[in-house]
Amino acid sequence: MSPTCDRITVLADLLLSMNKALVEDLPPEERSRLEAACEEADREIDRIVYALYGLTEEEIVVVEGATHERPRPYQGCA
Repeated sequence: MSPTCDRITVLADLLLSMNKALVEDLPPEERSRLEAACEEADREIDRIVYALYGLTEEEIVVVEGATHERPRPYQGCA
């Protein structure tokens, strides 16, 4: 596996574990920390994928606009 693929796998696994934690009854500070970490991991995956596909800034704006019209998976757990 390539380092890029390895990094995406690590981030996806991290997102899965954090999403599982978000369904638990957590103190507000911990929930906020996990939600922020989920958002950062998700953004990093996005950046990697955009680079893999060689997207321009204009194309990224289009993709971001289309994907922000629907809820992100981890927001459903919050």
